[in-house]
This record gives sequence, C-alpha cells and structure tokens, in this order.
Amino acid sequence: MKVGRVMLRKFQVVVCFAFCCLASNAAKCEVIVVDQIGSFAPETAGSGLTGNYSHYDTSGFGVTNWGNPIVGQVFDNFTLSQDWTITSLGWVGQYEGLFSDGDPINGDSLTPPPLNPAFRVSFYSDQAGEPGALLQSFNIASANEMSIPGLEAGFYYEYSSPISGFDVTAGTPYWVSVMAEFSFEENGWFLAHSALGDTGVDASFQDYYADGNGGTRFADDRSYAIRLNAVPEPGALPLIAGLLGMVYTRRRQSR
Repeated sequence: MKVGRVMLRKFQVVVCFAFCCLASNAAKCEVIVVDQIGSFAPETAGSGLTGNYSHYDTSGFGVTNWGNPIVGQVFDNFTLSQDWTITSLGWVGQYEGLFSDGDPINGDSLTPPPLNPAFRVSFYSDQAGEPGALLQSFNIASANEMSIPGLEAGFYYEYSSPISGFDVTAGTPYWVSVMAEFSFEENGWFLAHSALGDTGVDASFQDYYADGNGGTRFADDRSYAIRLNAVPEPGALPLIAGLLGMVYTRRRQSR
C-alpha cells in the first residue's frame, strides 16, 4: 500500500506539471532545444568582426544606395527530434562601431551603442539545403539588450525575447533568421558567430544586398549565436498525462 501511495503522488506531480504547461504561464515549462550562445565566438583584439550583417535599414539609405532596405540577412538551420512549439529565443550581436584599437568603421559619425533596436525574427522552410519559403515572422520592439562585459569595449550585446509561438515538426529542417531593424546610418549590426561548427556543408547562409549587385547569397559552414526555447506542442501534454494514467491504473489492477 505504501508503494502504491508513492506511485500515486509521483503520478499526480507529473499530471500537474503537464497541465500547468497548458496554462497561461507556460513559459515556466520552457526548455532549451537549441543552444549556440554558450559557445559564441568573440573576436580577439584587432582581429576584426566575427559575425555577419543581419540588418534591415529603416532610414532609406539602403533603398537609395543599393535598392533594398536589407543590408544583409543571416540564416541558420536547425532540426529537432520531436514536436515542439518555440516560445522564446536569445541571440548575441555586435555593433559595427569602433573597435578597441580605435580605428573607426565608416567614419566617426556612427552613433555609439547601446541602441536597443527592434528586431525581426523569421522562420523558413528548407529548400534543397537552403532557406526556402517564409513560414512565420515576429516583430520584436525591444529585446532586452544587455552589454556583455569585457568584450570589445561594449560592442557585443546579448538579447532575448518571447514570441507568440512557432510550431516545429520532428525531423523537419528549418531555418531561423534574426535581423536588427534600425537606421544603417546610425550604426551597423552583426549576428555573432558561435564557436560551434555546424554539421554538413553550407549549414548557414547570408543574403548580402549592400554589394549593389541585387543581392548575393554566401554559404558558411558554421553556426550563429542563437538559443531557441520551447514547450511541447499543446496536444502532447494531455496525451502524456493520459498514457501515464493508463500505466498507473494497470499497475493498480495488477496488485
């Protein structure tokens, strides 16, 4: 009987956890499903940028000078082993700005960070190993910009934001893009590289428009400093709880 009571308590805890994830405060049940921030790759002094432009210009400078508001857009791929709903994410970026050696980039007129820009987070399908159709996009007004101490005089920043939810199907490849949205005349923004190597050739891409050639896609077999947090898809948790209930009932009946 004592064993049965212990089993009952454990089952009740599991059921409570499952159904709490369906409540309004589901963020408490988030787990990290992709983490490339822990191994992000800051530049060493004087080595130059370690990242690529992922910047949507809101000033009109890009449209005037190369016919597109996008300076550059970075895409990184991911595939998950089970169904999830991505509910928040984090990333690391670097401002163009001034480097620690004092050399200006694009002159001294750049506005020094922090600038707390808006962001556009987008998810794309996979098309023959490259970013395909846009599936869902999220506009983020503020992403909790926080300077990372000790790195290039404060030009590296970490960001985080919730999103309303992007459903991921197990075993399906996707691409995620994070673009800053602010005036390119103020400063430039780069999505930072991760020190993790990606698997396979051409595991990340940048569409670069500021070359004035109508956009060029560059392949790069490396990761970017992005973290994805998720909860099980809403239909999964009641199913889990129901299966556990059946298991517990059968165990009770066998006694």
